[in-house]
Formats: sequence, structure tokens, C-alpha cells
Amino acid sequence: MSVHTSYDAIFIGTGHNALVTAAYLARAGWRVLLLEQQAHFGGWVCTEEATLPGFRHDLYASIIPLWLTSPIHAELGSELESFGLRFLKYPRPTGVAMADGKSAVLSMAMDENVKEFETLARGDGEAWTRILETFGKVAPAIGELFSSDMSTSRASELMREIFVSSTGAGPSPFASEFLMSSRELLERRFRSPVTRALLGSWPMHAGRGPDAAQSALWVPLICGTLQAVGAPIVAGGVAGLTDALVRMIEHHGGTLLAGRSVSRILVEGGQAVGVRTETGETFRAERAVVASTNPDQLYLKLLADTPAVPPDLRQQAENHRYGFGFVQLHLALSEPPRWNDQRLAEAGIVHLTPGIDAISRGVNEATRGLLPAEPTIGLDVPSLPDPSRAPEGCAVMRVQAAESPIVIRGDAAGEIDVGEGEWTTEVKRRFADRMLRIVARHVPNLLSSIKAMAIVSPAELAVSNPNAGPGAISSAPRSIAEYHLFRSNHHTAFEKLFQVGAATWPGPAVSGASGYILAQTLLSDRIE
Repeated sequence: MSVHTSYDAIFIGTGHNALVTAAYLARAGWRVLLLEQQAHFGGWVCTEEATLPGFRHDLYASIIPLWLTSPIHAELGSELESFGLRFLKYPRPTGVAMADGKSAVLSMAMDENVKEFETLARGDGEAWTRILETFGKVAPAIGELFSSDMSTSRASELMREIFVSSTGAGPSPFASEFLMSSRELLERRFRSPVTRALLGSWPMHAGRGPDAAQSALWVPLICGTLQAVGAPIVAGGVAGLTDALVRMIEHHGGTLLAGRSVSRILVEGGQAVGVRTETGETFRAERAVVASTNPDQLYLKLLADTPAVPPDLRQQAENHRYGFGFVQLHLALSEPPRWNDQRLAEAGIVHLTPGIDAISRGVNEATRGLLPAEPTIGLDVPSLPDPSRAPEGCAVMRVQAAESPIVIRGDAAGEIDVGEGEWTTEVKRRFADRMLRIVARHVPNLLSSIKAMAIVSPAELAVSNPNAGPGAISSAPRSIAEYHLFRSNHHTAFEKLFQVGAATWPGPAVSGASGYILAQTLLSDRIE
């Protein structure tokens, strides 16, 4: 067993949140070491030629508007740009195409969106204005909350400011409006089913169906952000964000090692003091060990032989819940897609759905372990704003079904034999065919232009990242109250041991917020 030089902080895993924390610490003079079991850094913030040479696909995350609204972008943006990070934007952030042929788009101009919504139904434009006005009154507090350690008194103050009325009796106007389900909000405020579908598809990206409690919050949070900053992608592929963070860490003296799988966190006297790898290497940490893991990975694997772990904490880790899987089709196309509504050719993610009821039905079917008969499709074409993603005249397309069961119990349409319930090659192919038929209704040249296809299903998710658990894209979504009262605030059962990533506040999304919160905690006077 070899013992290496001690570091100030050691990171287990290099997801983008871990990279953010490490970048801040390295800039502050900490000696940081990041250990990654995979051959590449960045977790699911990666880009590969998954289909054919010259076709560059973002395999998981792609459009990242919340990064542009984060304090990280404000504080580190210029330096990251010097390390090669550059953003491009779609002409329009998003759109929707309905099964009956109706469609709509969202732009970055409020007056254009009001006009679009009023065209769909009289009063819908005014309703959108009122929603954003209500949200705007608490948006600064929400932004601060999403960048705050939920264990602090300041987080409690922000929670009261956002959710409690100024008199202290009852909910605030914001809470009354946005702690309902997104269906309730959309059906109360909008008349057009197209407007409802355009806005109501987006909470699915936060793991929340239209009937989930508090899913209404994500309508103005995500769609308002898209209107404000657009639909940004990273030039050359989302891996450019990973590469820039890695270069920044190395520039400030940090060390990153790939192909190093950590088997144990070393605990002495109630505090974390280092890690041991699968090959027996030991690395010592003087100030912090940071695990970019879910609670089950942390307490049931990395701390498996640590007797000081409280039994109730082990039980909670055993009960850790995962969300849906997803299916993504990465397509290499011989030509750009030609939409029935050509405005959609300029949009970022376009959702294809018959409406809110269909989204709800798909979520219900996936929850029961069924392949949705009509999955809600999210579709984007990164080669539109970034032609470098594909050879000249060609295109790359990502087609995703966000509500997909991890273990398949049947097919809601009764067409696909699911066998033993696994994502076999045949099941993936048949479900991909279903997804492509839906897209082809709106993009007539799709099927004839497909040169190659790569499929990412829950089976691939489970292999690609231990934080996927059985094949989920994230942990099960929680409410803000659950994060505040019960969930991980980056602290653990041991001193100098911290968590970072999608299992911690504020949950999944490429915003870097979890990494930012932990960095501020470690650099504050609260941690010595």
C-alpha cells in the first residue's frame, strides 16, 4: 500500500459540481486532488462521436440556461472563457408541436411571447405577463436560496420571505400560486391547450409531472429563465465546460487523476482524513474529503466498514430513491430537419406532445413500469447554432423521452414484448422506433435522413455512472421543504466529510449550484 502526499481537499468523482468546488478552492490556494474512476472527467457533462466520425453528440446534458444565471458564471466566466469556454444560443429557446398539428414557440422577447400567446387564446399573453410579474417579485430571493446552504439561518430567512405572507399569517401570494401542481396553474391561467403544453412540458426536466405537488414553481423558473437568457449550448460540445474547469483547476495547481476508483473513505476520530483506492493507494486530506456521490454510494460503499455510521443513516441510505430513467436517441443526419412549422427549426428543445393530459398519462405509465404509449418527446438539434457538431450539410439531433421506466413491467400500447423487463437491444430498438414515428409526424424528412443512431437507455445510464443507481438520470425529486428540513446540506455524519452533486441542494441540473454552495461553505469561517 502506497501513501501519497497530503492534500487540503480530496474529491471522489469529477462531476461538474465537484469541478466547480475544486476550482474555487484551487483559486483560493488549496491543494486539491480529484480522483475519477472513469477515463474522462465531468461525469454526464460530456461529448462524444457516438454515431459516426465528425458527428459530435452531447450524450446527456446539452442546453444549460441555469449555468448562465448562476453566480459561477458571473464570478468565473471571464477566466473560464480564457480556458476555451464559449457559449452559443438557439435563435428561439423552445417550442412545442401538438399531435393535431398546432404549434407555438417561445422567444427571448416578452412582447413577442405575449403576441404569440394572445394569438393562441385571448388573455393568455396577459396571463404570462402576470405570472412573470408575481415570480419576479421573489426571483432575487429564489436565486439566492438556490445558491445557499440550506442549513444556515439565512436560508430560513429566505424561505420565510418567499413562502410566508408579510403579516406572518398564511402563505405568500407566490406560495399560493406556485406551490400547486403545474396542471392547476396552467389550467387556471391559460385557455389554450397549446400554451399549456408549451410551458407545461418543462417541469418534466426537473423530474416533475404536471400533477406533482409544487411542480408549478418550475414553469416560471425554467421558462422565465429561457425567456431571459435563451437556450445556450457550449461551442464544440458541452464537454467544453468540463475541459475549461479542468484547465482552471490545473492552472491553479490542482491535480486530477483518471482511472482511480476510490474504495474507502478513511475516518479517524470522527473525521475524514483521506481515501483509499481499489489498487491500495492512500491519499491523505488535511481539510476536507468531498464525495460527489449519492447517499447510498457514500454510506453503503465508501463508508461500508466504518462502525461509527449511525444505523438510522444507513437505513436512510438503503431507502434512497431514484427518479425515472430516460431514453435518448442520438442521430447523425444527412441533412437538417425540415419541420412542418419552420419556426421550430430555430428552437432549442422542442417538445412533441398531444397536451398536458398526455404528459400526465406518460408519467403515470412510466411510474407503473410501463413503456409509455405516447411518450413526451424533447428534441434538439445542436448543429443548428453550432455547425462544428456535424460535417457540412449534415446535422446532429437528440431525441429524448424523459419519462421512461428503469425496470419494465409492460408496454402501455401492448405492442412491445418486454421479456424479462430489461432494456435489451430489441426493446430499445422497438421503443426507439415509436419515438421516431412521433418525430416524423412533424419532421417529414427525418426517417430518410438518418445515417446512424446511438441509443442511451437506463441500461447505459447504470453502466456510465454509479450515481445513476439502477439506471436513473437523477435521484427522485424533492420539494424545497424536504431539502430544507431533511435532506443533505452537503454536510455528513463526519467532520471534514462533505457531499456534492445532484443528490444535494438544489438538486439536478447543470447549474453548478451545489458545487458553488459547498465552495462558499469550505472557504467561509465555518470550516477550518
